[in-house]
Amino acid sequence: MFETEELGRRVDKPTFKETEPELRTQLLAAQLAIHRAEVPVIVIVAGLEGAGKSRVVNRLNKWLEPSHLRTSAFWDETDEERQRPWYWRFWRKMPAAGEIGVMFWAWYRHPLLDRTYGRIDQAEMDRRLARIADLERMLAADGLALVKLWFHVDRATQKKRLEKREKERMEVGWPVPDVERFADRYYAPEVAAAESLIRGTDTGESRWTIIEAGDK
Repeated sequence: MFETEELGRRVDKPTFKETEPELRTQLLAAQLAIHRAEVPVIVIVAGLEGAGKSRVVNRLNKWLEPSHLRTSAFWDETDEERQRPWYWRFWRKMPAAGEIGVMFWAWYRHPLLDRTYGRIDQAEMDRRLARIADLERMLAADGLALVKLWFHVDRATQKKRLEKREKERMEVGWPVPDVERFADRYYAPEVAAAESLIRGTDTGESRWTIIEAGDK
């Protein structure tokens, strides 16, 4: 999927600098329209390690009006979350009417990693994705708008970026997360799992936008 599709239009740095002010104006106008229409919006940011997801989220938080923007990250579960139904942790972060909720990974991280590392088989992966698709259809039927962004990066670029990040972490004494340490070893199975994830949850109510993130 990632090798054959057109993943996005590249924009050189001078063009970006020229169009950035207008882009920011359009984003703020869209945010104001969302607020006035009282439509809740979820923006899901997901993708491979080293694809620049954090930079994009930081930029959104810089560009958009913060009073109507809420950003949440979903990494490992807390003890409190483990004691409750799986989707409870997401319900707590749902955007209110007229609010944009930016979600790192949302409900996609665990299925992807479990399949990548072989903790579940494809049949279980398909069952989880079917439940996610049902959830997103329910949210859309209830008036919530979903924007799903998948950031893809080629193996060589990912390796280069993660090696740089590892060096920076070591210089300040920060640990390197396992998902980064083993990213190169599991690149092929993760891409295969990602393709399955996108096929299984790309529906009329919630389409994926795939972004080629190798070019900053």
